[in-house]
Amino acid sequence: AEKGAFLPRVDLFGSYGFDDGNLELSRRQDNWTFGIAVDLNLFSGFRSAARTAAADRRLAEAAALLDQVRLEVEQEVRGATLALGEAEERVKVGESAVAAAEEALRLVRGQFDGGTVTVTRYLEAEAALADARSRAIAARYDVRRAEARVRKSVGAWK
Repeated sequence: AEKGAFLPRVDLFGSYGFDDGNLELSRRQDNWTFGIAVDLNLFSGFRSAARTAAADRRLAEAAALLDQVRLEVEQEVRGATLALGEAEERVKVGESAVAAAEEALRLVRGQFDGGTVTVTRYLEAEAALADARSRAIAARYDVRRAEARVRKSVGAWK
C-alpha cells in the first residue's frame, strides 16, 4: 500500500443541480458538472520512500516470524512423535517384564511349596510382579499422554 504513494491519484467527480428562484420546474435551469482531478506528488521529502522501506522491513519481519513459528511447530510435532514411539516401546518392555515376573513368581511358588525357598524370597517375587505391573500401567498412561501431545501439536486437539 505504501508503494501506491508513488503513483498519481485520479479522482472523478460529477454533480447535478437545479437553479430556480421561484421553484418552478423547467429544463432550462438544470446544471451538470463533471470533472477529473489528477494529483501527482512530485516531491514529499523522501517520506514516501521511507514509508515504503519501513513497510518492506515489516513484511520481512513478518516472514521471519512465520518461518520461526513454522520451525517451532515442526520441532514440537517431531518431538511429540518421538515421545510417542518411545512410550510405545516402554509398553512392550513393560509387558515383557510382567510376563517374566509372572513366570518368576510361578517358579518361586513351586519352590516355596517344595520348601526350598524362604517366605522372603516368595514375597520378593510377588513384589517384583506388582512393580512390573505398575510400570506397565505407567507405560500405557505415557502412551496416552504422548498421543494427546501429538494431537495437540498437529492441531487436532478436541
